[in-house]
Amino acid sequence: MKKLSFVSCAALALAVSILYADQPAPNIPYVKSGTWGRCYVKAIPAEYYGEKGITKLYLVKKDADELIHTYPWFSQSVYLQGNMVGPDGSGISVVRMGPWHDKIGPAPGDMALEFYFGPRLLKRYSTQDIAGKGSDYQRTRGHYSVIKEVKGYRWIDSNSYAFDIVTFGGRTISIDPATGKILK
Repeated sequence: MKKLSFVSCAALALAVSILYADQPAPNIPYVKSGTWGRCYVKAIPAEYYGEKGITKLYLVKKDADELIHTYPWFSQSVYLQGNMVGPDGSGISVVRMGPWHDKIGPAPGDMALEFYFGPRLLKRYSTQDIAGKGSDYQRTRGHYSVIKEVKGYRWIDSNSYAFDIVTFGGRTISIDPATGKILK
């Protein structure tokens, strides 16, 4: 059997990495804490890829954590803020980020992010809502993205917050996590 040279092995490794470099990461269960650790989610996928699964929202208590709500979805990225007062009197904001999209570009049916307050869905933004009708997105070989950076929750004053994202065109979009509405 012929031995492979170091150069041949390196070229083979590079070819394999390029082949799989632009693939979505597989779904795995995870736990993510909210700011200051007052709440957390446990996200459990039902499939290797996709949005099927459940996400459980817990409030941290002294003796035993309290299950607040179970969402009928899985997301690889969830953001939490647990000290807010929302429209229903609860105090937990949940932002669910959308999955990889393998189409050519932003579309009205492709979810970019969703805002929840407790169990209630406040607003869903599509990738087209975020990118607009122009070219404010990034395309790779296997997918496209409309959000370049998630800055997350930002305190404004008193009990007012914003959730900030940055687009590939450099726009910062600030959204009120208590209502799901874009702030001016």
